[in-house]
Amino acid sequence: MKDKGIYHNVRCSMHNKQHVYVHKVLTDLNLSIYKSKNQFIIDAVEHYAKSLNQEDLTNTAAEQHIRAGQTKEGPDTEALKKEIVNEVTVAVQTNVISVLMTELAKLKLGAGSKQKFIEEDVEDEYEEEPEFDIPDDFRDVIKGLAGMGE
Repeated sequence: MKDKGIYHNVRCSMHNKQHVYVHKVLTDLNLSIYKSKNQFIIDAVEHYAKSLNQEDLTNTAAEQHIRAGQTKEGPDTEALKKEIVNEVTVAVQTNVISVLMTELAKLKLGAGSKQKFIEEDVEDEYEEEPEFDIPDDFRDVIKGLAGMGE
């Protein structure tokens, strides 16, 4: 009995680079290696589908996972989100503390250097260029922490 087959038509747009590439491959396919264009497409789709996470590849599989309560927003995803937030928070806190300490040290060293220059009657005042563009109100907070408020 002859297989009547199931047909799936594919249209290649000549305005899409990916479609043009696939069209060129199919047009110039080496049929001495591949049985037919049809079999090449079947093999390619099968290989691609097997390499993917099969859970949501088909509508049926996606519906089964939703019914079973295994959606993508499961407890594992929430735990991962919390872990990422915690790691980012720690990294930001570490960087902020580092910037604060650096600026505090610069202010303390700068104040000592300025005092020394004044005592020696040196006309040029010592000023160090900050590495970061720090707003004036933030700089005031740092000076207040250093006990050097104006």
